[in-house]
Amino acid sequence: MIKEQIDRLIMIEHNPKKVVDLCKDVDLPPIAVPSYRNRNGTIISKLGEIPTRVFLFVYEDDRQNYPEEFPENVTVVVITHKDFEDLGMEWRGLPQKRHFIVEYCKKNGIKEVIQMDDDINFEAKLARPSGEKEVFVSLFDALRVVVADARENNAAVASMTGNDLKIGHFEWDKPRSFRGRPANCVYENIEILANAGIQYVKWKGIEEDMDLDLNCYVHGLPVIEYEWMKHSFALAIGGKDSIASENNLLANFNMVFYEKWHDYITLYVREDKKTGKRKLFKKYNFDKIDERYQTVDETLLQLCKQRDAEKVMDYLEEKVEQELLCSIDDL
Repeated sequence: MIKEQIDRLIMIEHNPKKVVDLCKDVDLPPIAVPSYRNRNGTIISKLGEIPTRVFLFVYEDDRQNYPEEFPENVTVVVITHKDFEDLGMEWRGLPQKRHFIVEYCKKNGIKEVIQMDDDINFEAKLARPSGEKEVFVSLFDALRVVVADARENNAAVASMTGNDLKIGHFEWDKPRSFRGRPANCVYENIEILANAGIQYVKWKGIEEDMDLDLNCYVHGLPVIEYEWMKHSFALAIGGKDSIASENNLLANFNMVFYEKWHDYITLYVREDKKTGKRKLFKKYNFDKIDERYQTVDETLLQLCKQRDAEKVMDYLEEKVEQELLCSIDDL
């Protein structure tokens, strides 16, 4: 029922605010916040404003950087070295922490959760017809839409779009996308993920959420992104208080990852807008509808299978210097 109403309000009436109002009474699942260093400007001081139960996950050697006491709705979960050792993970990192959160939920009977980074604003922006004023709503009201629709679709993972709140071109005939989503503020159905044996895995230089999404895709599990709702960040990525960093895909190219997911990855070269240098980029092909995105570099695949890192790097450097791995016009 929610799905049909969302389709009508977005595709026909072009009124996302009505969708938010429709879902205002939906119960939110617990929110899990992975945090590190208690940086200035994060949501840590505002966790009491979140209208549901909150689990704050911090490392044992980082606990002293956080307040001793928190509001009643907040539970602080201290992650120890032994916790990671028991899960066979190295100390430490965000992919491992996301993995631990999923395991914590499974162990404690939490069937669904929203993983939310500590640098998310409590505000969401809605798409609007051209010429109309910008519409902002509470992040948690927007998340109620995500949760209600994801539950009805039996989605494993779902989220709104994350960026700097600039609504670009939006196609009103497509209220939801099944191709991927950002990792910063995500609904996860723990029960569905557990039944499929899907978890966050650390990959050097590769986003752990993309690996999770690709696993969901090959298992036939919906991964939904709502492009007509966008959240923003409290901290600028790359700013002095940000811990995000730009990965050099060439230097961090993962042979195992490419061997596993080569059918769903297109590598290409383009000019980096910041530096002006030609760099290697990747595109994930979730639906594989367009045959232009299905080209696999067989030479690269064979080198990856041989685990010859030096030859892989030489091959990729040659591609970056001399030619595109696929036509940039196709992207």
